[in-house]
Amino acid sequence: METLAPLNELTQENLDEVSRRWPNLFDGAPHPRIVLVVGGSTARFRLTPDFARTIGNQVKDLANTCGGKVFAVTSPRTGNNVSQALKSALMPEHHVHEWQPNQSDNPYVAYLAGADVIIVTGESESMLAEAASLGKPVYIIPLPENPPTWKIRLSEAIVQRARSRPLNKRGTVRPQQGVERFCARLIQSGLVQPRRDLSLLHDSLINKGIARPFGEPIENGTRPQLRETERVAKKVKDILGIFDHQHA
Repeated sequence: METLAPLNELTQENLDEVSRRWPNLFDGAPHPRIVLVVGGSTARFRLTPDFARTIGNQVKDLANTCGGKVFAVTSPRTGNNVSQALKSALMPEHHVHEWQPNQSDNPYVAYLAGADVIIVTGESESMLAEAASLGKPVYIIPLPENPPTWKIRLSEAIVQRARSRPLNKRGTVRPQQGVERFCARLIQSGLVQPRRDLSLLHDSLINKGIARPFGEPIENGTRPQLRETERVAKKVKDILGIFDHQHA
């Protein structure tokens, strides 16, 4: 069962519950309350202090233009240098909540629940899925990509060869054989894993009206929700219902 993005457990009930646990999180801040969700570097993407400082300044300018306040929330991948760069750009007028490894209760979901607008870095499918499930204005900031290593280049060459469609002498597509079949088996066995193209996820969310590219004017209001958890749950229930009926 394919989904556009990872499933998450955000429901209105748990959003209300975390909001009650953190009643003073926004402390009377003006609207729109802009929550900036910041991830960090991965094997494919990089978030440098300079880029983080640029993001912070741009989001601050947006908030100042619309009279709102920024609440930046970092993650385990953000790192101290990036967090400090964000703070230098946003504080003291705005707020930065730094992720702490020993914090027993993380207010991340409470920030999402109270946000009027969510701006999220685009390297994390989970963060994108959580933001997109809330029906709020979501703006995506793509991170720069790292240069591919030789292992990544080899993996991509294998994937490309496995997906190639060679023609036979009659000009029609022939069945996989030889190198194409070998490459396909490497993927099937899990020894080679195709990289997820996150730009496709970004484009899908934007085309569905769920998200917009960062840089467009900030607009309040509701948006379509990514409701894949409900869709998958219904599908599973339908399947179980068919199973129960067959074995009644």
